[in-house]
Amino acid sequence: MEKIPGILWRFACKSMPFFRRNLLPAKTYPASDLPRERFRLRVPAWSLGLAVLAAASVGLHLFAIIIHRLGAEPRYRDAILRAGQALADPDSRNIGEVVGLAVGLAFACFIPLSLPAGVRRAQEAFRRLSWRRRESILLAALVPVALRLSLFPVVPVPAPKVADEFGHLLVAHTFASGRITNPPHKLWPHFETLYVLQQPTYASIYPFAQGLVMAVPSAIGVDPWFGVCASVGAMCAALCWMLQGWLPPPWALLGALLAGVRLGIHSYWMNSYWGGAVAAIGGALLLGALPRALRRKQASAAFLMGIGLAILAQSRPLEGLLLFLPVGAAIAIAFVREKSGARRAFVVRVLLPLACSGAVIVAGTLYYNRRVTGNALLFPYQLHQKNYGTPQNLRGGREVVDAPRAHVQKDIADSFEWQRDMFREQATWRGLAAMVGEKLRSFWSFYLGPGLTIPLLVFGLAGRRIRLLAFAALFVVIGVAVLYPFFFPHYVAPVFGATLAATMYGMRRIRLLRWHQRQVGRRWIPWVVASSAAGAVASAAGWTILVCATSLESTPRSGIEAELKQRGGSHLVLVRYGAHHSFHKSWIYNAADVDRAPVVWARDMGDAANKELLQFFKAREAWLAEVDEEPPLLTPYFDKDRPRVIAVLNAAGKSPYFKGGITPGSIVTILGRNLARGVAGTSTTDLFLAAPSSGTLFPAMKRFPFLAAPKPLNLAQTRVKFGETPAPVLAASNLDKSESVTVQTPFHLPGNTVTLTVASGEEETVLELPILPANPGIFQVPASDGELSGALLRPDDSVVSATNPARRGETIRMLVTGLGPDPLGPLIVGVNNRGAPVRWTKRGPPSVGVDIVAFDVPPEAPSGPRVPLSMAVVVDGKPVYSNDSKIAIE
Repeated sequence: MEKIPGILWRFACKSMPFFRRNLLPAKTYPASDLPRERFRLRVPAWSLGLAVLAAASVGLHLFAIIIHRLGAEPRYRDAILRAGQALADPDSRNIGEVVGLAVGLAFACFIPLSLPAGVRRAQEAFRRLSWRRRESILLAALVPVALRLSLFPVVPVPAPKVADEFGHLLVAHTFASGRITNPPHKLWPHFETLYVLQQPTYASIYPFAQGLVMAVPSAIGVDPWFGVCASVGAMCAALCWMLQGWLPPPWALLGALLAGVRLGIHSYWMNSYWGGAVAAIGGALLLGALPRALRRKQASAAFLMGIGLAILAQSRPLEGLLLFLPVGAAIAIAFVREKSGARRAFVVRVLLPLACSGAVIVAGTLYYNRRVTGNALLFPYQLHQKNYGTPQNLRGGREVVDAPRAHVQKDIADSFEWQRDMFREQATWRGLAAMVGEKLRSFWSFYLGPGLTIPLLVFGLAGRRIRLLAFAALFVVIGVAVLYPFFFPHYVAPVFGATLAATMYGMRRIRLLRWHQRQVGRRWIPWVVASSAAGAVASAAGWTILVCATSLESTPRSGIEAELKQRGGSHLVLVRYGAHHSFHKSWIYNAADVDRAPVVWARDMGDAANKELLQFFKAREAWLAEVDEEPPLLTPYFDKDRPRVIAVLNAAGKSPYFKGGITPGSIVTILGRNLARGVAGTSTTDLFLAAPSSGTLFPAMKRFPFLAAPKPLNLAQTRVKFGETPAPVLAASNLDKSESVTVQTPFHLPGNTVTLTVASGEEETVLELPILPANPGIFQVPASDGELSGALLRPDDSVVSATNPARRGETIRMLVTGLGPDPLGPLIVGVNNRGAPVRWTKRGPPSVGVDIVAFDVPPEAPSGPRVPLSMAVVVDGKPVYSNDSKIAIE
């Protein structure tokens, strides 16, 4: 033990030259590597840059409008969605970038082509613009903002989706209201949700930098998202300024523009409230001020470093600390290298401003903790971990095995157990190695891709001056991947600038490559830049297509909230989660001032517990949201016991061909709520049996012995009428709160519409349904493999199955419904999508509503247990198709 200090001292002395060579930035760099060919530009480079940006914005806007209109046409919709998915697919983007790099290298090595004069003029204009440093910074800021706002009329403000976004929005609303935190609500258990403190104050557990950015527009009555948009523009400006301190201006502007195109249109940094850009700004300010402070001893640069540290401390504190370790080492080495006479200036102009900034950061953090948690040394996320068990500790810390309120609600308990399982999985070396690999792949895919990987790995680490940034980026990424159980790309946003600088330096080195006396690098570098930019543009186009065609940025919660706000007044929504609700889709989030919000989201805790809440908000219109239904159901709370009809379907099975409405004489299933509250499982009459796996109903025929015996049906409280005609209830089902009743529709219904009345006890609901001449459906039975096949009988009355298949030429009887009250026209039966001869049709008793269609299995039909089977009824010369089914053929 006594020898350890001496060993450490000798190691430090021997390693000092290494740190001097590799961690300190050089004091000078070449002015420019781009060609200085003489072209006379007719317009200033700055005006040309703005004109190109304006043209790109207008083009993107027109593209979005065209896609939006084509996406509304059913005939184009599928093709547009496929194109959008292909363009947005990361694997497709990576393959495209690799192909572009390979083709460019082949042309540069073997087919040397001179650049067109127009391209060279563009290069010269770009070079001239880049040397106007302030204008370059402004252009870098304008690019992502202008491109994203050009989509705004078609792609509006995104809706928050995950708990983290709601947490940052809570911070924004709190600051916009002029408060640092909020007093706890009297009925706070109804508002308890993920990552939000309810006691001793009502506040988010996240650092406040992201929320502060969104608080500015919120305070002036503008949507908080505009703060997110502005932060991405500020990020690109900060990156350009940072790169100007490490690289020649042309490469600095190029890197900032690539960042704006790759992350400023389609990434979640721009289109969510999760963050990323704010932490990247902090990292860019810290690393950009470093060479300026060390070379020129500028106090202003040191203060900018302090601002960057403050942003990191309140956006990504762990990653900011990891980033400051190599930066602090570089500052310490620079101080040691200074001559004794210059150290005083170094202390006054660099170390003192940094120390003052650090003191302000510490004091501000302690004050914020004191206001939120009541303890200056207790961070909000630490208090949340103490109460709810999340977030879990870093690797090496003790596992949080339980917490007082970790199991008070199922979604909170699910979140706790999920994080605990992730912590345990990565506690082993095998699990850690697997997850670190996944995290590094996520980092690579988001920040680099193939187009930027080659410059970074092959050439970006070759420069002695740039190794500090490469080492810092690698240190932070590996540290976060190892220490924290979870990973998202914005976790390592502080080193985005360092990664970009190393990549741009690699591109500089590529440009100097020569092979067989050919300037290979100079010809290849446009392909490297173009492939990376093209990959980003393709991803942005794919995202734009998907959003314009599918409203990807909206959520069911945001749709309900918009509907209620449009309705006017104030509302209370009690959220009821289903048994299999995913905690990743949380709904219970509110503004900072809960009582004054137009819509209040609360947890449904049962009639007894809800009574006080409803009394407190008695002036509001109360609603019940059953969020796990498809689609989510919103009903007046005091009508929640009334029967509700969600859909009326052909009882033979769901099909994309079924039209809304009923056919006289058919069997239909009514789906909804409060239809069969007294039923547990499935009950049927003596006429029908139910297939337990599907809930689909069939005649009670002895030829189907594998069907379960009927359970007694007792639905004295449920009544169904079509017009004034009562409809017999044949079956009822109540499985996992999914209720349905199956009824026989009358054979004679006058007019084009009919009134459906469903009553349960004293309550009833009424709706109008169109009357369809035919809506055919093939009854289904469960096969041995768990799939569904048609309810079919062979000539010997045996059931067609995989072990008893039909034979070619046999006459098969098929059980159907929905053919209509009278013969309408020819029936079409399809086997393997080809017509099969129809022999006869037999109607069942009026009380049953099941028809039998006999057809011959075509001689050319293929064999197999899952041959496609379908049918159609010709109405007014047009076929009306049934659901798709299967038939087993020998």
